[in-house]
Amino acid sequence: GLVIVHGPNEAGKSTMHSALAASLVGLAPGGRRTPSLTAVVERHRPWSHDRYGSRLDLVSAAGRQLRLDW
Repeated sequence: GLVIVHGPNEAGKSTMHSALAASLVGLAPGGRRTPSLTAVVERHRPWSHDRYGSRLDLVSAAGRQLRLDW
């Protein structure tokens, strides 16, 4: 299948992509982080909690709803 995410600038498309990637494939343990991965980890560090997590609410054009929690 094909999923298309669209919206205006600053709508959160890239943030959603980064969150999904981290949620689905995880983040490497500290000892194996490259400088670029460390930058990604720091960029997405939670503001008010010590654990990473994500919730994604999807709604199709037909009105079907799906919530993904990690």
